[in-house]
Amino acid sequence: MSWTVADIKAKVRELTGRTSTSQLSDASLLNKINNYYRFIFPQEVQVTEFEQTVQFDTVAGTNLKSIPDIDSQIINVSAPVYVDGDQINLTVDNEAFYKKYPTNVTTQGKPADLLLYNDTIYIGPIPDDVYIISLNSTVKTPAAFTLDTETPDDEQWGAVIAYGVAIEILQESGDNSTADELKDLYSFHKDTTTTKQQQQRPVDQRSIPRY
Repeated sequence: MSWTVADIKAKVRELTGRTSTSQLSDASLLNKINNYYRFIFPQEVQVTEFEQTVQFDTVAGTNLKSIPDIDSQIINVSAPVYVDGDQINLTVDNEAFYKKYPTNVTTQGKPADLLLYNDTIYIGPIPDDVYIISLNSTVKTPAAFTLDTETPDDEQWGAVIAYGVAIEILQESGDNSTADELKDLYSFHKDTTTTKQQQQRPVDQRSIPRY
């Protein structure tokens, strides 16, 4: 099935029982579709179509970099990451990172580890010079839909988006029982898409949510 925005809207209305614009306006529905598609879908499915390499320069004596300062659209950061072309470690284990690089130690050198924590990248050891850090598989926020004739890049995404949006709407209205009834089919469509993406992705490239 080829999914247009109009098809996604129709499916969401069917799943939620909001078949009339008096129950849910088209403008509100499009906003909910875009909110899911732009901010939830890329993290749930981690599709390669939204991935892009970005780089930033370290500053000698400074061991952190805010992700929004690198690029405000980044949602996820993935391994592998590189410093001047050499692959280094990326972790979300705050305790292990600071056990290796205690806050009271000011030893500087070429970065060997990156910690992703609270929208910030922490660098260990503290850089002693300017280095180029490449985040090799970052996920950027996709552009919003504006027209009913638009389609997702992959037709399989339509079902995931429709079920995901429907569940969000039902949960927001307090209808958790109906939302729960949709979760198995949502998981089926999501897992089908995720499996396809993982088969296309090198084994060392797995996304780590920044949140």
